[in-house]
Amino acid sequence: MVELSSPAFQIEEGGRTAVRQMTQAIDRFLCIASYEKGQDFMRQCAEMGVRPSLLTVEKLRDAAWPREVLEDIHLMADDCALVDLIQTVCWMCRGRHFDRVIALADGRVVDQSRTGQHAGAAVQSC
Repeated sequence: MVELSSPAFQIEEGGRTAVRQMTQAIDRFLCIASYEKGQDFMRQCAEMGVRPSLLTVEKLRDAAWPREVLEDIHLMADDCALVDLIQTVCWMCRGRHFDRVIALADGRVVDQSRTGQHAGAAVQSC
């Protein structure tokens, strides 16, 4: 069993328990959502030491996002074009590096995969 919820984690091998320190830098995920979805995923990321950021549309400003675990939230116009999405992601990447760009809703997966290419991050759909 491997417990990864803290910087020190335990590995049980053959009846012995070894405590190891995680040496990786903290990961940052950019979650993109055009629907209210992925709250549990973002909480789980935070529990594992990942810092999630959220990029969503204006109409979801007051949605039940897990604000307590989000590093930040950025809003875009509800009818934004692909070029606006790419420019916003590039602007967000100027101040930090995102290890993953994650599409939390299937509606704009193609757009999100293109933004991941511009951000220099791996792209996942959730």
